[in-house]
Amino acid sequence: MGANISSKPNPSYYPNHDWDATDSKLREIPEGSIQIVQGDIMDLTVDGIVNAANVQLRNGGGINGAIHARAGAEALQAKCQALSPIRTETIGPCCLCKVTYDVRCEVSDCRITSSCGLPKCQYILHAVGKP
Repeated sequence: MGANISSKPNPSYYPNHDWDATDSKLREIPEGSIQIVQGDIMDLTVDGIVNAANVQLRNGGGINGAIHARAGAEALQAKCQALSPIRTETIGPCCLCKVTYDVRCEVSDCRITSSCGLPKCQYILHAVGKP
């Protein structure tokens, strides 16, 4: 049995859109092609979840922070820091305020760790997007 898409975006964002006409065009998605689920990704029973990571693979905010918090921030941070750095980068306008850090994952790449304290998945895929 395929999924049926029935939720609409907030109509106030699209005041000139005819949502009733759109509903009549919605169709059932063939089984096995895609499943749309609304909810907390950390509650899904899956092989892995994708984390919106930074190049240092450090705990951050948003989804990244939520995944670290639920998985066990210290344990997941230790797994991430155990991954070999790709290179070292230095940023800053002068020698007094330069900061050096290890890049563990390039933009558009992914590194994989175990899920630590997330019982319903095996892996966390740390994918780095453009800042």
